[in-house]
Amino acid sequence: MNNSKFRAIPENNNIKIPFKLEKKLLLEWLNTRLEQDSKTACLELLRLLQALNIANISSKKRITFLCIIADYLKKYINDLEGVCWDVGFPLTVDERIYAEAVTWNYLLLSEGFFIAAEDTQVKQDAAFAFVVALQAKRQAQLHIAAIYSLPTDGFWRDIYEMFHIAEKRNLLKVPVKQLNDITPETIFNKIFIFQACDTNQFRARDMQTIFYFLDMVCENIVIKVKADKEHTVFVFDLETDNPPVNCTDYHEANLIETCRYFSTVDIAHEIYDKLKKGMSWSGTLKSINTALFLRVIKTLGLGQKRKYTRLDDGHQMLGIIGFDDIVNFLRYKERPLTDGLEPKNDIQKAKIASEELKLYIKNKHIESLNSDHDDDSWQPPSTYNTKEINEINVKKIHIFDSSAKGYSVYWSDSNTKLKAKIGDVFGIISADKTRLEIALIRRIAMRTGG
Repeated sequence: MNNSKFRAIPENNNIKIPFKLEKKLLLEWLNTRLEQDSKTACLELLRLLQALNIANISSKKRITFLCIIADYLKKYINDLEGVCWDVGFPLTVDERIYAEAVTWNYLLLSEGFFIAAEDTQVKQDAAFAFVVALQAKRQAQLHIAAIYSLPTDGFWRDIYEMFHIAEKRNLLKVPVKQLNDITPETIFNKIFIFQACDTNQFRARDMQTIFYFLDMVCENIVIKVKADKEHTVFVFDLETDNPPVNCTDYHEANLIETCRYFSTVDIAHEIYDKLKKGMSWSGTLKSINTALFLRVIKTLGLGQKRKYTRLDDGHQMLGIIGFDDIVNFLRYKERPLTDGLEPKNDIQKAKIASEELKLYIKNKHIESLNSDHDDDSWQPPSTYNTKEINEINVKKIHIFDSSAKGYSVYWSDSNTKLKAKIGDVFGIISADKTRLEIALIRRIAMRTGG
């Protein structure tokens, strides 16, 4: 299932700058926003950026104003409620507002810096403007990914336009001294590699970890005008609004002059080398992040291939998300023991259900994430809810397709308090309600609207 597109920036029919364009007055206006709630401040900053981006001012003045605004934006964001890094789905209103407020402001910041980069003929100023424009674009990319959405229309077209102009003006490799000698090409690389990581398979907090880790490994990517026959590569077309995709037909691809190519395999090797040398993580965080980046390596190394054929399989079944409800479902169903004996009482039923889940989960290697805990962490709680099956949070789900090892399902979120995350335990109830197939949520795609 594909993601829905991130909501576009609302149009503003009353675009005007509420003060004279002077640095002192800008700072005064921004400081008064600190007295408001952050949601209101971000909305007013959004309107200011929309007005500033159509204002007729010099590139130098534009860059100065935008750098000041960027610093204040961070302060407003830090006070926003509903951050989206550890949420489940469906999102709350505050969580969606957070993602939109951050993303829209960064998209407009990027637009403004890009305008400045186009206007200036000073090479260093242009390189600086391109870098900060792309850094803002990256932040928008991260927050869009965090709620499993696709970028708004024009997102990739703008990036490719920036790339094409920087390429023509020989700015891609110009180091920006104010920003630790980083080059526009390096930021382009980070955007493309993050896209290639296939973020739908990760939790939002893990996406954030990957996003900042890429600062350590994207220095040496070469973006080429022709496909490399020695490596499988990704390709993007400068005249489209589509993200980079894996390229397999080199002969046909090399006939398109507007295409550019890059390989992710070298980055996968570089990440693996860093893991072998040891990172700064420790304790449980070390094992979690090691497992996370091994998955990133597998993705970037192009080692992920579907093993089982997916079959179109449109029908509805009942599903359960969450360990507690799954245990309760099993506890209150008469389930035979392996030797054909029936459990004699509720305590025995609960023990059987817990042990069945314990064995299943350990077989799936989830115990590696709990290696610092003893086996007691998997024992049933001392008290259980005494809910009957019709009181357990059971939801109708639509199965789109299935294979020998998985399903693609749609879970409607309109009237449920249940939250879903990557890695959660998920149960599908058989048609006769006597058997529960247990799986893990491996990917999420957010769908909105009809």
